[in-house]
Amino acid sequence: MSTSVEEFARNLSRQPWLIPLICVAADKSTTRVFDATPDREYVTSPGRTAVRTNHNLVPELRHVAPTLDEYPSTHHRYQRATQLLNKHTDWTFEGLAGLAADHDGYPQSSICRHPGPDGKSQTLYSVTMRINDGVALALLGNPCESAGALSDGPRPDLSDGSVVIVEGHSGTRLSAIPHAP
Repeated sequence: MSTSVEEFARNLSRQPWLIPLICVAADKSTTRVFDATPDREYVTSPGRTAVRTNHNLVPELRHVAPTLDEYPSTHHRYQRATQLLNKHTDWTFEGLAGLAADHDGYPQSSICRHPGPDGKSQTLYSVTMRINDGVALALLGNPCESAGALSDGPRPDLSDGSVVIVEGHSGTRLSAIPHAP
């Protein structure tokens, strides 16, 4: 576990892996995107929003990333999420859940992916964060199933640093997990 972007970067550089990795790390003052290969890490500052799907955006790694023709779904999901994020500046958990549950391009090109007749991949979980206050929302299973469970029952504590986890298949909303000090 890391308590800052700087600590995350140190921990990441110590870990061996075999395949490329894309992740976003944020703390109260810094947000960074890490595109890493087994032998090098590329770190960028995303600006107001950070959207990543299954292809690298770093120019040095575009040659290994799938093209639009090779993997249209990842490009569509990236463009759609970026478009939706740019429409608003103040995101509630319900709004973030709705973004993750978006079905534009259904079933395989939507942000909330469902297996098609050929059994292709589906969304197993999604994580969205409000970087300004360190609040994260993790939706387990298809986001469209989990989003409904978010509004059921008592309102979760949305204090700074909270993580709210919803398991969509059973409709269970897990307790808010406070941020590490």
